[in-house]
Amino acid sequence: MRFLLGLIVGVALGAGGMYGALEEPWLGAAQVSEEPDAGVVAADSADKRKRRRRGRRGRRAAAAEQSAGAEVPALTEADRKMVWRGDKVALPQREVDFAADSGGRPLNSGEINAVVERQSQPVIGCITEARGDAPLDARIRLEMLVSGDGRVTKLRVRAPAYLFAHGFLGCARQAGRSLRFPATGAPTIVEVPYDLY
Repeated sequence: MRFLLGLIVGVALGAGGMYGALEEPWLGAAQVSEEPDAGVVAADSADKRKRRRRGRRGRRAAAAEQSAGAEVPALTEADRKMVWRGDKVALPQREVDFAADSGGRPLNSGEINAVVERQSQPVIGCITEARGDAPLDARIRLEMLVSGDGRVTKLRVRAPAYLFAHGFLGCARQAGRSLRFPATGAPTIVEVPYDLY
């Protein structure tokens, strides 16, 4: 719980700071364009560093080129509705033998954060691709069952219906199952939020 609260506070502070530093809100809405691949935030500092390196002029030029010929889709309430899709994610039943030491333990928050920070780019790419030019704001949640050997065996996603209609589930499954967590000998349920704005 402390991990999720810290992640939410960190994302909110980081997003506000990045907005102020990169978008120059004091210039007015008419002069600022939206970055084409901006809008998906996870516990992924590599993505933030990449955006900083591009520079303000490069982002604005790329956004202007993309939006010049792109048509923004009109979304309905059904498109924006948050729904769950995917596998049922639950810990398998285990028999407890107090005489034997299983040696396994669930993943800790530091191990989860390290994997999410290094390996989230494919998931962010899936979100960006499924979203396209649609004006969506949402908190997308990936819920994964990670086996004792560190592999994602089941995955469930909560996202706007629009993303699922545009191929998000299949892409998210493939990206999620490519994540490699440390082997701890015991299964863990991992939930990762991604803010789409």
